[in-house]
Amino acid sequence: MSILKRLYSRNFFVLNLVLVGVIFGFALAFAGFSFGAHHGQSVSAETPSASSTPVPAGQGLSSALAVQDAFRSIADNVLPAIVELDVTENTPVQSLPNDQMPFRFFFGQPQDNGTTPPPDMQTKGLGSGIIVRRDGKTVYVLTNNHVAGNATTIKAVLSDGREFKAQLVGHDDRLDLALVKFETPDPNITVATLGDSSALHVGDWAVAIGSPFGYVSSMTVGIVSALGRSGGPDGNISDFIQTDASINKGNSGGALVNIKGEVVGINTWIASPTGTSVGLGFSIPINNAKKAIDDFITKKHIEYGWLGVSLRELDHASAVDLGRRRAEGRLHRPCLQRQPGRKGRIPSRRLYRRRRRSQREGSGRCGEGGRRPGGRQERDLPHHPRRHFDGAHGPHRGTRSQGSGE
Repeated sequence: MSILKRLYSRNFFVLNLVLVGVIFGFALAFAGFSFGAHHGQSVSAETPSASSTPVPAGQGLSSALAVQDAFRSIADNVLPAIVELDVTENTPVQSLPNDQMPFRFFFGQPQDNGTTPPPDMQTKGLGSGIIVRRDGKTVYVLTNNHVAGNATTIKAVLSDGREFKAQLVGHDDRLDLALVKFETPDPNITVATLGDSSALHVGDWAVAIGSPFGYVSSMTVGIVSALGRSGGPDGNISDFIQTDASINKGNSGGALVNIKGEVVGINTWIASPTGTSVGLGFSIPINNAKKAIDDFITKKHIEYGWLGVSLRELDHASAVDLGRRRAEGRLHRPCLQRQPGRKGRIPSRRLYRRRRRSQREGSGRCGEGGRRPGGRQERDLPHHPRRHFDGAHGPHRGTRSQGSGE
């Protein structure tokens, strides 16, 4: 009996030990689960604080609506000042020699022995223009020379569909600008506001307005992609404004507008392998055209200033010789004889660099095309402070006289 009591007691002890172990195991498992759940909750609570605070939907919508209102204002105020120009040009036709077959076989021997030139062929063109001035009943429209410079007939079509017979006032091949005019007693003619193209920055809003492919009063939006671009079909302009706003055939002569509704450029050409817009459009800065408008009205042509100096781009080899790490600036060649630059004692063989952002890279033309000819002007010419070869530092005074070549 005593043995049974002992076994019973031992079994009871083991059973108690097992029960205690099970209870202790459940307690540990429950504690681990509670700790894990609490730890995970703290991580999820800290995650949003590490990220940026999202912009409230109402605030983002308000910003978008503000930009939309700016574009609507441009459409309301600028579209009426942009016209479509339908032009006709006479293109010479090259005739076949009259003594060659089969011309003589079908048409016989001409009575004038082939001395009478064949009639010109009329070709139609399409472009855009900007109403820039009004003088009484006369309305002046600025456009490209390649749009209206050789036109025999010009028709101006306003955004509201009104049509006017226009005529050429003046044109210039070098700047690719032309001015046409039409007459109307209607006082409701919108004149565009001209801005300051030198105030542009890369990344600014840019709105192109014109008549691409004949779609009158079309407006496309982009940004200013670059400034001071050179090139173009004729390679004669060195400070184009580059934009990704869509420009196509028919946009030539139209306006490039900033976000304030001011005309800052004249859309001129595109770079494209297909002939349609691929986001590479180029515009003439409006500051280049402001003086041209006055010259066209008063003189029928543009008068250019002339210094008689020549600048060339600084290449890498010349930059190394001058101790420059980068090929920046223009190297001044010797002044031409008996020219304003030499009379004004402008030092030659000196490296000039841009001092202000508005001073664009130039093509090296020997002139002061944007300045009025005649008179005198004092200018402080920027140069490298150490690398120079002759002449004195400081401001130089030179005269500008009218000229037509380099």
